[in-house]
Amino acid sequence: MRMVPFLLMVLSGAYSFAQTANSITEATYPGGVAEMTKFIQSHLEIPADFSGSGAVNLRFVVDEKGEVSNVVVRRGIDGCEPCSNAAIAVMQKMPKWKPAYSNPEKKHVESIHVLSIKFEQKK
Repeated sequence: MRMVPFLLMVLSGAYSFAQTANSITEATYPGGVAEMTKFIQSHLEIPADFSGSGAVNLRFVVDEKGEVSNVVVRRGIDGCEPCSNAAIAVMQKMPKWKPAYSNPEKKHVESIHVLSIKFEQKK
C-alpha cells in the first residue's frame, strides 16, 4: 500500500517579538493552504517501513525574509522517528513565504506557526 500524506491543519499566528498579534498581518504560503498541501504531498518522503496512521505536529518560524527556520517537532508519531524527520525535511525544502508585516513598524517581522501533517495508509 502506498502511504499518502495529508495536511491535517494549519494553526498559525503571526507574533513579532516586539509587537502583539493584533498589529501584524500574518505570513502566508505562496498560493495559500491548497498550494502548501500540494507542495507537502509532492515533496514528503514517507518512511518505507511505516504502517498505520498518525500526525506530526510542528512549530516553525517564518523570518522577516520569508524563509522557514527553527522547525521543531511538538508531537510526533509514537514509534516513528523517521516520520518526524520526514516532516522536518519537507518544511526545510519549502519556498519562501510572504513574511508577516508589522503595521505600526512598517516592516516585515518574524512569525511563529504550527502545522500538523497527517500520515495514513491509502486503502
